[in-house]
Amino acid sequence: MIRRPPRSTLFPYTTLFRSKDKLYHPTQKPKELWKRLILENTKEGDLIVDNFGGICLVNMICKRINRNSICIEIDNKYIEQSKIKEKLEYEI
Repeated sequence: MIRRPPRSTLFPYTTLFRSKDKLYHPTQKPKELWKRLILENTKEGDLIVDNFGGICLVNMICKRINRNSICIEIDNKYIEQSKIKEKLEYEI
């Protein structure tokens, strides 16, 4: 029997945390995953740059856990959706 490698060797957490909704972006990752990664790898006040921001979820999380962040996204559609999501979502 041939064993296949895991789906993602680059980002193995995606098999542990699956986003229940893809309402805002097709490759949206769960907020619990981002929060965990940010808390484990940064200190308060650190700067996080999200080059492929999508709906800027990392930016929203950083605001709530005292990290500085820069969100870069080329598609204005996702920036507008991020503004809507931020208004609707208060808990992380």
